[in-house]
Amino acid sequence: MLDAIAQGRRGYTMAVNATNTAFHRAYWEYLQKHHPHVQMARPKNRGNNSNWIIFSGTRLPQRREHAPQVGATSDGNRFFGT
Repeated sequence: MLDAIAQGRRGYTMAVNATNTAFHRAYWEYLQKHHPHVQMARPKNRGNNSNWIIFSGTRLPQRREHAPQVGATSDGNRFFGT
């Protein structure tokens, strides 16, 4: 029990996933070279559950969620806002 309390005081320490980190970095480099209008923050080390990539840019749709859903558009996307 005391070990669990001590661990709770130390907080969360992410275990770096080298494969996930390499993928995010390679994807960022690809965007920089081929799609410079799409902005993505330079990736830092990534953990096992780090699977979101956030994009921004002037030519992107606003708040687009890409996931097949009931009632979605014909291409499987839902749009929120304008």
